[in-house]
Amino acid sequence: IAAAEDKRALKPAYEVDSKVYAAYWHPEDFDQEAKPTWRPAVVTHRKEGEDEDEKYGAVSRYNVTYDNDDRLRGVEERYVCSAEDHELRLRLDVLDPNGGRSTTTASWRKVKGVRNATDKKSKDSWAKHVGWYVATIDGKQHNFASLKEALRAYDAATVRRKGLKTEQEDLHLPEEWEGLFGKKGNAEKEKKVSAATKRKSLTQEKEKKGPLVKKVKREGGAAANEKKPGGTRLSGYLSESGRYLGKAKAAPPVVPQSVERWLASLPPHLEIKLMLALPPIKTGRMGMTLRHDDKTFGLPMIVSLADDSPFLDTIPPFVMQNYCIVGIEDEDDGAAEVRNVKDLTRELNARRREDEPTLQEVRLVGRRGVVRPAPQSAGPLYV
Repeated sequence: IAAAEDKRALKPAYEVDSKVYAAYWHPEDFDQEAKPTWRPAVVTHRKEGEDEDEKYGAVSRYNVTYDNDDRLRGVEERYVCSAEDHELRLRLDVLDPNGGRSTTTASWRKVKGVRNATDKKSKDSWAKHVGWYVATIDGKQHNFASLKEALRAYDAATVRRKGLKTEQEDLHLPEEWEGLFGKKGNAEKEKKVSAATKRKSLTQEKEKKGPLVKKVKREGGAAANEKKPGGTRLSGYLSESGRYLGKAKAAPPVVPQSVERWLASLPPHLEIKLMLALPPIKTGRMGMTLRHDDKTFGLPMIVSLADDSPFLDTIPPFVMQNYCIVGIEDEDDGAAEVRNVKDLTRELNARRREDEPTLQEVRLVGRRGVVRPAPQSAGPLYV
């Protein structure tokens, strides 16, 4: 296993379809102010930018799709980790409480021979906050981009040093050295499999016996009460011949009207359009609180604006809590339908640029049941 002594080779670059864990913010946390949780995800795009510190190479941003089908564009590389390394961190108990990557020295003291290293003076956010791994082998320190490779290198050195006297607890990845431990390891595995098989067999036996009492249905729909031998009264339905026909199925739920049909039925005067300039990413938060509206099939509505929101002068007060956003469009990214808070958050974040504002046409409709149309003179309103 080769160590990477060149610092530029330490930073990982995840290609499309790579399995990762990525920081995840709830869609209603529009400005990502809360600490993120970490969820399994797949990389769908990687964009390489300029170096922040030439010692560590180019900076990457990622588009990812999470395991709950949410998507996020432009995720900083410090918030993306290989699935394999994240799961090993969890196994070693070196993740912080919300699932993020901990780089404190104390958290790594219990990990034999391997630690996490960072460069707190670097302008590169990955090097400053995430870093690489250092394995101490035969008294010398070696750098690795991957936690698994660092653990493997340490284990290999341990086996070389201790030979057949190596115990499983001496290694980080004992499962990769099964041949070293002979029949003992195989016997323990067989014991676990045998216990699991026995539990499965007992469960299947219970399921075969089934419940003592069944509800039944009479042909023609008539209800009946019968007694089971021994005096237990059964309430249900019987066929004319007296045989059980099983439980009666519940009536199918009423299917609500769809949001598409509802939107198509709205008169034109209940629709308005706003022209909003999304601030550059570098300027910080947008200061807009969103919430899904149960009365309009979960469409997103603007609840309030912060005192420092750049939209204070462009979103009229009557829009707040009275209109829901259903679409967004601009010249570069085109048009997109919006049907929930997740859709809107994803689109707004994706359409922002690093250094310049972007002009968006946002389409809104009056809320179901509490419609307060725009002033009659406005027509389709552009602000």
